[in-house]
Amino acid sequence: MSITKVSHSGVYEDPPPPYESLQAVLNQPMPYGSAPEVDNIFIFVYAYLDFTNLATPSFVVACPPGLENLRELDQLTIENEPTDFFCCCSDEPFFTYSVINNFDQILFSISPVNRTCTSYDIQLFDSFGNPVVLFQRCRECCSGLRFEVIHTLGTLIGTVELGGGIFSSVYIVGDANDQTVFKVKRITTAEFSPNGIEFRIKSAAESVEVGKIIRVWTGRWSAHHLYKIIFPRDLAAEMKVALLAAWYMIEEIYQQYQEREHRRRRYRRH
Repeated sequence: MSITKVSHSGVYEDPPPPYESLQAVLNQPMPYGSAPEVDNIFIFVYAYLDFTNLATPSFVVACPPGLENLRELDQLTIENEPTDFFCCCSDEPFFTYSVINNFDQILFSISPVNRTCTSYDIQLFDSFGNPVVLFQRCRECCSGLRFEVIHTLGTLIGTVELGGGIFSSVYIVGDANDQTVFKVKRITTAEFSPNGIEFRIKSAAESVEVGKIIRVWTGRWSAHHLYKIIFPRDLAAEMKVALLAAWYMIEEIYQQYQEREHRRRRYRRH
């Protein structure tokens, strides 16, 4: 074995070996045998993976087509616009409504359809004008205050009816099996909200409050109607649409009240 000597001046007495003589170690030893070829790595890994037991992620929830925009929302704003439609039994116009999300984007429009002199249904359209959901009025009810919420595919996704008759302030919201899910109740005069007229969304047993429907005050005889619906973010999109149907029933009753007051004021003038 040769030893390189270094002088006191720090200079090698024997020059170091040339750079070309140093060989890099390119083939490292493998503890479990040789590594697979680069082109075969994917096949090597794929062969040892079991794809048969992969479960669907829990956050993927089935949603009827056209209602996907409702899945991540926890509130909606609804504004009205007058239409050219007048019922032959009244000189009060009907309205179309815009359903707006938290970012002031119009998601849906709501308009009366299947119009007759005594009745009509309500259609929910998407932002492209395609029908998505129909609030079909129950013709068998004498008051007509029951909606069946029907998707454009023809499936029933919810129901809404006025409990206790036309003078009641309780709205019963049901699922596709007509089982009560929510009860929407107007607050009493003692609990009057300064924001406007407030309806509380409660569980079927009325033990838990899960949201609100608020009619924002825009003036006593104002033609501009503004509502807000607040509900849990993780609520199924079908039940969010059913709450929209409950809102429309509230708005329809309010329109009837406003029309009676308008006629009464005109009668007093004469």
